[in-house]
Amino acid sequence: MPLLPEIEWSGEHLDYGKSADQEACGGSLEYMDAYVGALKTRLGADPGLRVEYYWLTPEELADECGDGNTGCTGYSRAQSLYAVHPHELVHAVRDGIDPDQTYSFFEEGFASTWGILYDPAFGEAQDRSLISEALAEEFDNDYQLASDWVGYLLAVHGDEPLAEFSDETSWETSYSNMAGEFEQAIGPLESVIDDFVNAPSCPSGILTKSTGIIQCPLSAMMPSGGSLPLDFS
Repeated sequence: MPLLPEIEWSGEHLDYGKSADQEACGGSLEYMDAYVGALKTRLGADPGLRVEYYWLTPEELADECGDGNTGCTGYSRAQSLYAVHPHELVHAVRDGIDPDQTYSFFEEGFASTWGILYDPAFGEAQDRSLISEALAEEFDNDYQLASDWVGYLLAVHGDEPLAEFSDETSWETSYSNMAGEFEQAIGPLESVIDDFVNAPSCPSGILTKSTGIIQCPLSAMMPSGGSLPLDFS
């Protein structure tokens, strides 16, 4: 396995290295550093927690994360095809708080809700009626639906019950145990699912914006050379 590139920039919360042959847009590293800091505050992380972020070439990323992935995270170390990838930053901070994370659909929902849905792999918004099936099965790239679900729970029930649920579950938790912990922290799962399915639908991204971590007008560089405004207002 090839060595990761050297760290070439460090902020208050983030260490950044890259082997990609492009340059990040001005302010992108400062944005990510502030983003990690805001995440740490919201999630109650140890102030000393640091995140490593590596912007890799497609070949290197395939070696590190497997074919077909745009990023991956482990041990508070995020690796990505993108100069800026907030989805992986969320995983990295949450991993630093609890390496067991939480039930997979919720974990990806947190990363997709707080991490901005700009990855083309996320696709179009999905039918909310699919939520029961999605929760009962192994996570299968249902990023939009996971974002919608967790964004809804955060908006309606708040951070504290979701944090309690996260503390009592892991990526490997069974469905039945997950449902039991969900009821303890939030309410009967099927009842909350009914509320979610029947709640007014929001345009794609609205819940993501309303539960965003920080407001920032900077742009993040995309692999195509275009840019995406990271504005949570």
